[in-house]
Order: sequence, then C-alpha cells, then structure tokens
Amino acid sequence: CAIIQHIASHQNSGTTRLLEAGAGVGGTSMDLIPQLDSYGVDYRFTDVSQYFLNEAERRLASFPWVRFGIFDINIDHLSQGIEPNATDVILCANVLHNSRSVVDVLGRLQEILGPGGWLIFIEATKDSYQIMSSMEFKEGLTDFEDCRRDLDTTFLTCAQWESYLWDAGATTVLRFPGDGHPMSGVGQHVFAAQFKPDRKPISPSELRQHAAELLPEYMVPAEIHVLDALPITENGKIDRKKLAGFAPQRRDSVASKGAAPKDDLEREIAAVWASVLRLDFVGTDQNFFELGGDSLLVAQVVGRLRERLPRAATLEWDVLLRRLLNEPTVGSLATLLRSAEARGQGDSGLALIEMKRGRGAPTLVFVHDGSGTLAPYRSLLDAVGDEHRALGVAIQDPAVFLSKDPTTAICDLAQRYVDQIATSTKQGERLHIIGYCLGGLLATEIARQLADRKTAIERLSVISSYRVPFMIEDDVLAEYVFARVMQADPFALGYPSDEAGMQRLITNALEQSPGRVAMNALETAAGSMRDEASLAILNLARKSQEERLDAIGRLMRHAGTDLASPERVRAQYNLIKHSLAAVAQHEARSYQGDMVFIRQTGEVQVLPGMHEDMTSYWTQLCAGRLQTVDVPGDHFSCMATPNVAAVAAALGLDDQRARDGK
Repeated sequence: CAIIQHIASHQNSGTTRLLEAGAGVGGTSMDLIPQLDSYGVDYRFTDVSQYFLNEAERRLASFPWVRFGIFDINIDHLSQGIEPNATDVILCANVLHNSRSVVDVLGRLQEILGPGGWLIFIEATKDSYQIMSSMEFKEGLTDFEDCRRDLDTTFLTCAQWESYLWDAGATTVLRFPGDGHPMSGVGQHVFAAQFKPDRKPISPSELRQHAAELLPEYMVPAEIHVLDALPITENGKIDRKKLAGFAPQRRDSVASKGAAPKDDLEREIAAVWASVLRLDFVGTDQNFFELGGDSLLVAQVVGRLRERLPRAATLEWDVLLRRLLNEPTVGSLATLLRSAEARGQGDSGLALIEMKRGRGAPTLVFVHDGSGTLAPYRSLLDAVGDEHRALGVAIQDPAVFLSKDPTTAICDLAQRYVDQIATSTKQGERLHIIGYCLGGLLATEIARQLADRKTAIERLSVISSYRVPFMIEDDVLAEYVFARVMQADPFALGYPSDEAGMQRLITNALEQSPGRVAMNALETAAGSMRDEASLAILNLARKSQEERLDAIGRLMRHAGTDLASPERVRAQYNLIKHSLAAVAQHEARSYQGDMVFIRQTGEVQVLPGMHEDMTSYWTQLCAGRLQTVDVPGDHFSCMATPNVAAVAAALGLDDQRARDGK
C-alpha cells in the first residue's frame, strides 16, 4: 500500500491508473482500496470469473473510482479489452504463479504498463505447507512452459523472479524483505519492478484528434492502440492477421443474436442470467458459457434463481446446478421448471442431450465423468467443427445413480443410455463414443451393448480413464481420491508428500484384505510401518471426517464459493465414493472392436501408480487394435485449453480453431 501511495502522490498526470489482476475477493483488495480513496486513483479490479466481480462490486460499492472487468493473464490482453501503455501500476497478489509461461505473461504485463509504469506483486518464493495453505493453494498448476516444467516446482525463487524481470525489460527491481531480514525465510516476498522510464506517454485521443486534422473523416482510425512494437511474423513481416484480431471481444454483440424469451418464465430466467453475466439481453437458446459464464457463475445463477423464482426453490440445489451444466440454455431450464411444477418433481434423472446439431458423420456421443456431468467436455466441444452432430449422456439427478447397486451400476446406466441413443439416432447412423475419466468405462460398456444391437460403432475413444482394481472402503483413502478430484492439494491437507510412501501403505492394506482397502485399513497399516508417510496418515485419522472434509472445502479449486459449501462438499464426496465402488466392482467384458486410448503425460493422478496401471488395463480389455496417443497435461488439464487441442486432434475432431490453439 505504501508503495502505491508513493507512486500516486508523485504521478504527473494527476490520476494513477491501477490494474489489479486476478483480484478475487480476498483481503488484499479490500484492505488496499480504502487507503487509496484520497489519492486520485482509477482502479480496475479484475478476475478470470464474473463470479468474484459481482461480489466485489457489492462490497466496494462506496468507491465509485473502482471499475471491474474480466482479465486472464494467460490470454492476450487486447482481446480482453485491456489497452497497452494505458496503466501506471499493475498489482498481482499471489497470481503470477498461475502463469503458464512467466516470460509470456511478463511480456504482456510490461506492454500494458505505460512509460515509467510499475509492476508490483506478492508471490510465494518456495514450496511450503504454510504458504500453500495461506494461499488456498489449488492443485493442477502443472502445464508450465518455463523453467518450472523441468524443475518440477510451482513457485519461483527470488533469484529466478529477479532474472525474469530483468529479461522482461525492467530497469529497476526491488524486493521486500531483502536478504538477511528476519522475515526473508518465510517464503513470501513483494517485488516492485519499473518499466520504460525512458519513454513519454502518448494519448490515443490526442492522436485521433491530430489525425482528424490531417486526414479525411473516412481515413481516421476507429481504434488506436499504442503498442511497444508492431507484431512480426516468422518471416520478419508485419503480422496483419494478429493486428486484425486486436479489436476487443464484445459479449453484448454475441448476446443480441439470440432468440427472445417466449414467456414470463423464460424472461425471468433470462433476467437472472443477464444480471449475473452483466449483459443487457440473453436469448432463450443461447449457451450460458458462450456468453461468458463459467462454473462459478453457474452456482451464482442457481442461488439467485432459488431466491427469486418459487418454482426453482422447489428443486434441489444440485439438480438445478446439473441442468445448467449439462443443458446451459434458458429454454432448457424453463422446461425443467415447468415439468417440476406440473408433476411436483424434476424430469428424468438420466438424460440424452443434443450438444451440437450438425449433420456430418459420425455422430459424437460424449459420456459423463464420475460427477455425472458433461462439464469436462466444454473446451473439447469448442474445438469440434460445427459439421458434427454431438450427443451427451448425463446424470441430471444424482439420487438416481446413488440408488443403484454399485455391483451393477455401470452396466445398468449403460443399458438406460443405450435405449435412449437407439431412439434418438437413425438406422445406420455411425457413432463415435467418447468417455473421459469414469466415462471411459461407461463408454466402453455403451459401445459394447450398442454393437450387440448391430449399431454401427465407427470409433470408441477413452480419455485419461482408469478402473480402480480394488474396493475403497477406507474413508481416509476415499477422501484422498476426492481431494484429487476436487483439485485440493493432498500435501496441504496433511497427506504424505511422498507418493511412494502412500503407495506402500495402500499395498500393505491390500495384503491384509486382498481386493479391498477396508475401513480404517490405512490407519492400521500406518501403525505398523511408522515412517514419515505413516505418521501423516495417523495424524489425519485422529481428526473427524467432518474436519477432513471441511479442510478439502477450504483448499479445493473453487474454495470460498457456493460450490464449496459444507453441504455440497459432503454430497460430492458421497457421489465420488459411490462412483469408486461402482468402478471397482464393474466386471467389464472384452471390447471386440478397435479403441483409441488418449493418455495424459502429466503426473497429477487420482491414485499413486495410476498412470502405468491404466495403460495395462486398456491393453487387456481391448480385443481389437488399441491405439495409444499421448497428450500434454495431467488428468485434469489435458481437457482444458491449450492442451485440449491435442485431445481433439487425437480424436480426429480438430478444426482450424483447434489447430490455432483457441
């Protein structure tokens, strides 16, 4: 705060333009902003999700000089409406370690800064339990494109940060605390770096006025961007294609293309969507995520719908959430609410959903993951050409799945989905069945049953899918898997940092009861071994399950949001544990056709040793030809941009957008 106040008090222009990247709603912004109230600051508060912006606007309503907007540091800033050379200070509080490439991100940030601008950031400078807990550290940050990829670390040291800042063009680099300071060993530092002090600012409005005095009106540029340098192609020529893409994306223009809501119910739902997405209009047939929505905003929409619409309040929170994740249009949600009012309940618990309406062959059939939703396929679907017809099978109500006997659950689900697919496809229509995670096992069973009915299966593809070969009855081990699925770091939760030690404990437990890790078996194994990994498990076992699940909720990917409420965490845990039981007891029959197994190269896994075991499993299960394709990323990030482009290519679905990495 003192640094920014000093800069603001010496600003020649009178107004200090400050951009906070990835602000969230943590203490940094809330503590800093009130102290800048008298300094003439134009403060732009940003985050990657509108979810946090909505909450921040409410909490900061008394500061009219604070503006709000979306900003992802890993994406080109101009495409997000962030102008180059138009900011005096950029503030990042424990954000920059999320950079895929520190070189690229620092390059973007220094271009955003105007002459003499400062980049000020707080970062962890070593891996430690205390730092990861205080930052609500979230697992999955593994797809680095800088030195961290080879060093197998998440955080950079002080020396590495300073080196990257100098290389990015900084002329001054400051660090607090300095070497020898009592606080220097904590592993958290503030860095301040100044860029471009030798340049003078240029005003786009003054440039436009000057151009208007010299040129005919039709030749005056509609937009002016003050770049540090023109983009250049590999051949050394001006990259006109990149220049043409500098116009900011405007979601309002996309939204205005939708069909108008048909009745009062659709208008009420559309109004809630528009308020959350900050749009003037939402069409009845428009995709929530294509309008700028994300998983966090889905949860916010569910909460507001239940507050404002009596019909929505009659449905369970999770049922509404799943419908929005699986069928994200106003019209679909209105259909659900009408059916709930007419019958006193929601519609069928299992659904076949049309995701794309193309006519090209083959028809794609996406099979839900262990959560029962189609959410993991969102980025992949964006990379699929519009010529494809795409269907998805999903669980709309988790109670339907939880009521099934786990010994037959996968076969029973497959049979229900096969019946739905058979009635929704034409005779002779060729199918490409695709399953991710648990969906790989379910997709294989669906393909086998469809083949028995003489349906034309052109292709079966499984992505990062694995059958746990033993029952997990032990809560501590089941919670370990759950933490991985929710992308909470197990080490920060108190699990062993050594995966080999964790695997030894599991092996010991299985020796005592082959085929299953019985209740409290991990604790018993830990009591007999007494090594570092065992002590960690014994410490966890002393806590109640409520305490352990609360910790997962605090450290999971969406910590601090409606998705991490104690009730939802418990419900999700019950669903994952039931899925584990269903997977372990599923007796798969050999698949007689050919398969494609898409295997992630990253090391973040649901269970120790999973990467090797799942390759062996699919080799044994496939009686035809098995093609194995390695793709970048871990179990989670392989399905997200930019890695999903490689998945689309492996599936034979990539169009030009996927090849461009979009």
